[in-house]
Amino acid sequence: MHKRKTHKQKSRGGASGRTFRRKLCSIRQLSRQNRLPPEINALIEAGYSQSVIERYLIKYIQKYRLIRDFVAYSDATDDEYNPMLPELVNLTQRAIEILNRNDLNRFWKGVLAKIFMALHQYEFQGGPGAVYYSQVENNFVILIKMFFNYDLEGIDYLTPPGDDFLYENFIHDYLEYGD
Repeated sequence: MHKRKTHKQKSRGGASGRTFRRKLCSIRQLSRQNRLPPEINALIEAGYSQSVIERYLIKYIQKYRLIRDFVAYSDATDDEYNPMLPELVNLTQRAIEILNRNDLNRFWKGVLAKIFMALHQYEFQGGPGAVYYSQVENNFVILIKMFFNYDLEGIDYLTPPGDDFLYENFIHDYLEYGD
């Protein structure tokens, strides 16, 4: 005698075709309502699979949340970034994981300029926050390498006159125009 399977037992095997179609329909419905970013709409119109669309959508949401968190951090600190605290370490680490070279825009150049100025301001301070300072500095070097393909290793970029590359590419714009 066979026992009848419950709903939970049936659904353990993964998403069924019906669930897949339902998810795809909801993404397409959002697309028709113009509630998705243009990049995602272009993928839908081009006929990409749901898994590809979902990957792009997840990445888009992560980038949006990262921007929102950087703006909240800037507001909370009155644009005075402090590399001696763990919050900036977490934000820069997330930026490394989420962003790529194509994401560089005026906002991210402003963030990099603020991080650079904070690193310069707190350069010779010790104490318990020095661990966080080192992590922020390492993350800053990685972000510069990622965005500009420019290696800061072995360059004393914090001490004046510093490095002209950094000044020309984003610090000058930030100082002149702001955010």
